[in-house]
This record gives sequence, structure tokens and C-alpha cells, in this order.
Amino acid sequence: MMRASFSRFALVALGGLLTMSCRSSTEPVVSDATFLARWQGQEWQGKASATLLRAPSADTLYLFGNRPVTNSLGSYEEVVRVRVAFHGVGQYPLDSAAVELLEIIGGDGISGSFTGTSSSVGVLDVTAYGGPSGDIQGTVQFDARRARSASSPIIRFENGRFRATVVAASLSDRVVP
Repeated sequence: MMRASFSRFALVALGGLLTMSCRSSTEPVVSDATFLARWQGQEWQGKASATLLRAPSADTLYLFGNRPVTNSLGSYEEVVRVRVAFHGVGQYPLDSAAVELLEIIGGDGISGSFTGTSSSVGVLDVTAYGGPSGDIQGTVQFDARRARSASSPIIRFENGRFRATVVAASLSDRVVP
């Protein structure tokens, strides 16, 4: 009798624990080195990376997202690049030169390029930053259009969430031949 009661209690406790651990949202969770967003109305998931270029005048953060794509036309890679003068946790307005999405074939052939649309195209919100060589996470969204085509439609990179480990480099690390 005691064994049956304990088994029922254990089963109920396990069920309760599993129920409490379920998420009410269907949104994917950002885990290590992940970049999630919507691009052209479609889910976009790639690998995130971040480089902090340290300089005496100002640090620059480069945030990247890389996603392999395979469709009926073949295979290519999409690369998102966001660049800001960086000072830690906070919001950074993005201008047209701060964002870019490239479609790359064969590792180095650019088949498509999308750039910011105007002087104010979006925002990068860094919500956590563990310092150089630490983790960084946050959100990003921006508007872009096909480069060199002012008449192409504006496409939104939205609901972007990222997490990556920062690789720090310094201008003094550069070797000049």
C-alpha cells in the first residue's frame, strides 16, 4: 500500500514538473550562437557570431548571422551583417550603412545584396553583454531593399533575436606588411 501511494505521488509530481516546464509560446528559444528572425515574411534561422574591434577612439561591434539555403534553384548562403559603434548594453539606431544581407554562392560569389533603405532603417538592442570574449545577446530589426535598385520593394528583417560569444580584436593586433 505504501509503495503504491509513493508511486502515485512520484507520477503526479513528475507530471506536474513536466507541465510547469512547458512553454506557453511556440517561439523558438535562442540558444548558444543562434540567430532567429523573419526575412521576407519567412522564418530565418542561422548561426550567430560577433566581433568587437577595439580602437582608441571607439569600439565597433560586428554582428553576423549565417544561414545555408537550399531550394529548387540550388544552394547558397545568406549572411546578415550589423555594424555599430559599441559601448555596451543599450539601443543602437541603425542607418543604411549599418546593415546588409548578402546571398553568397560558392563561399565568395555574391548573387544578391540587400542594404538599408534610408538614414534610419532599424534598431539593434543589446540586452546582455559579458564584455570582450563574453556572451552578447539582444534583438535586431531593419528595413532593406535590393542594392542598386531604388524601385525594389522594402523588405523587413524583423523579430531578430541573437546570442553569440564575442571575439575581441584590436587595431594594434593588425600586422602591416
